Amino acid sequence: MYTITIKSILIRIGYWIAQSLRMQLYITLISLPILVAWGLPLSLLSAVGNILFAPFITLFLVVSSLIFFAEIFSLPNGLFICFLEKVYYWWMSSMDILFFNPLVGFVQMPFYILVLLPVVTFVCLRCSWFQGLYRNSLLMLSLLFIFYLGNILFVSKMIDIVIPCNRGEVTVNVDNGKVTLFDPGVIGQRKSAYSWMMYTLLSEIVGKTGYTTIDDFRCDRLNKTMLQALILFVQQGPVKNLKYKRIDKKNNDLLKELEKVCEDNGVGLDIC
Repeated sequence: MYTITIKSILIRIGYWIAQSLRMQLYITLISLPILVAWGLPLSLLSAVGNILFAPFITLFLVVSSLIFFAEIFSLPNGLFICFLEKVYYWWMSSMDILFFNPLVGFVQMPFYILVLLPVVTFVCLRCSWFQGLYRNSLLMLSLLFIFYLGNILFVSKMIDIVIPCNRGEVTVNVDNGKVTLFDPGVIGQRKSAYSWMMYTLLSEIVGKTGYTTIDDFRCDRLNKTMLQALILFVQQGPVKNLKYKRIDKKNNDLLKELEKVCEDNGVGLDIC
């Protein structure tokens, strides 16, 4: 008769975690060339995050289904909705615990190097010597570490890049690892300013410099569109300091809101 003990449960949990980490390493190595080519950073918490996220998403889906069916059959679902809000709050609170930036940027490398990574991973995993859970994991972790060390060779401590934007251009300067962005007032020319900063600007910076955070974001002029975009942008955490020269007086309310958001997120706001 098989007896379930605490030791056997812990062994199963440990084996499940090891399998999950191995799968995450494999997915990371295969998808990393795509991330690098698109200028997207790699999160150090992706492996751990997926393990922790699975119970949350399972609980979220179960409670959401109960709310859905209770609504269909006209049953009271207030308790389920309250619990769902608690699940969401727990998850968001766990994200605020982080005290460091988990994102690692990779400079865009030659195409043959990017293709070589998944090919080498696949070939090595087919070798008999690397068979087994722990050997697989150690191999993939070593390949990821070697790729990271190789990326350091492509990262420049001093570089200037120009990014076209609307009817002008934005300049990014990297000096001894400090990233400074200069906006002459072109980002706020269109209502899509926030989307452009999140999905074009950051990708360009990561892909060409390897850095994921803007140390100084300098704007010549803050109009209504730019203020609204910065209020959202600051909350995502990719900027440390904001500096501006001019602002339309009619947008003082938005400036106060930006000051509050900067204070809550530990971002400096000054007039340059």
